[in-house]
Amino acid sequence: MAKENDQIAELVAQSAGAAGELALGPLGGVLGMLAQPVVREWRRAHSQAMRAAERQAGLSREDLEEVLAQHPETVPLVVVVLMSAGQNGHDQTLRAMGAALGAAAAAARDGRSADMEDAEVALRAMREFTPRHFRVLGAMIDARNEPHTPGDPVQARYNPHRIAPRLGLEVVTVEHLASNLASAGLLTVFGGYGGAFVYELTTLGEAIAAAAALVDDQG
Repeated sequence: MAKENDQIAELVAQSAGAAGELALGPLGGVLGMLAQPVVREWRRAHSQAMRAAERQAGLSREDLEEVLAQHPETVPLVVVVLMSAGQNGHDQTLRAMGAALGAAAAAARDGRSADMEDAEVALRAMREFTPRHFRVLGAMIDARNEPHTPGDPVQARYNPHRIAPRLGLEVVTVEHLASNLASAGLLTVFGGYGGAFVYELTTLGEAIAAAAALVDDQG
């Protein structure tokens, strides 16, 4: 699969150059030259996502590719990651999507259909995520680790009104981002603190947050 991905990238570059020459003559070859940096960035982004998938699934690249090949239901998710590597320039998002792909592969391998579906929902939702989403997710983890103040409801620490000032964001912005995260299955939403919605991390949300925060030193 890795070789196939490289072939796709080369085809993109070659096609861009060929199309440019056909339409614009020799000057059109510039399109091919411009495509090369784009392809290199696509390869880097895709590799980063796949390394996150390997870590989440606990598999080598070869074993991960074998699991994906054995479970056709995961193929559309691989395509989503491939497409997003060229469309979403945020490394955190790509690492998170890779982790979701790894979770989906592990669930498919183990026959955990519900977990597979949860990972699929998260992966598809994250295509539009930005670093702000992961700042909110990280703030939820920080809030969970805070010591509990006697007399203060535990769920209060997950209130967007408390989290927003720490991030330097408006409350309405944090509420919107948290709603996106909840829709992706990374947070659970419930009421219970002053009539406001509060949120709590899901198991998948914790894994995604860890993957997004991980510094990938392999580029």
